[in-house]
Amino acid sequence: MTYWGRAHRGAVAGVALLISACGATTDGEPKTAGLDAGAPDAGLPACSTLPTPPVLLGCARPASGWPQADNEARSADLSGTVRTVSVGASGCMKDEMPALSNAAELLAQTVSLTVSTESDAGTEEWNIEYLIPGATLAWTSGSALSVKYSRGSLPNMGSVTWSLLLSGGQEADLYVAGAGSVGGLENAPFTLSQADPVCSATGQCGSWRGYALTVWSLGAQQLVPYGEAAEVFGYRIVNGGIASVASSACSDWSVAGATVAMTRQQAS
Repeated sequence: MTYWGRAHRGAVAGVALLISACGATTDGEPKTAGLDAGAPDAGLPACSTLPTPPVLLGCARPASGWPQADNEARSADLSGTVRTVSVGASGCMKDEMPALSNAAELLAQTVSLTVSTESDAGTEEWNIEYLIPGATLAWTSGSALSVKYSRGSLPNMGSVTWSLLLSGGQEADLYVAGAGSVGGLENAPFTLSQADPVCSATGQCGSWRGYALTVWSLGAQQLVPYGEAAEVFGYRIVNGGIASVASSACSDWSVAGATVAMTRQQAS
């Protein structure tokens, strides 16, 4: 999710950050201005008592770099061959990782792929990286892979819509995305919606609520708890934090965002 005030590079990641007159960050560590001090909604537990949502990230870029400026939107839809697979960020994730105290640890957990594509213009290499704790997909060199990636332009305030979809065949194998709300998540393999609130928090600038995720398929629905993972419709789906503001007393402060990841379960 994204706590936001004034613009911050970490908003791209869709992870928990708060930057406002009510709670500025220092030393790269999010300061929540007492957001978890209590639960403003009767009957809802404080969000700090629930599992901490994991950081979920995904990115892609050509080896030669994006031609657009860093704050401009970019997208890619390509098919190619996996050349290398490694653990540890070596490319785009180093630019997309927000300033968190455990950033080095998260970068070390990142999966990095080199994918080559062929066209009339010749061979082009792409760097594809993702961070999904608990994901067990085993990509192999030489396998075919389709990649669909998008990231919106960076706003002065608010969250950024981004998504990464990887497919080795006809169906999605991996999906990770973030947006200002569940309804804004792009290219998801299933229909997603925000479920009922499950927790709340309050602080100097206002209050917000955390939500479970509803996943729909062929008329059936299943819930993924806030900050947790669940096996749903043949996928391991992670609710990386869904939140929306309940009340705000500061003009440059809000809490809004949703991050979700899906990985296809492998046949045993």
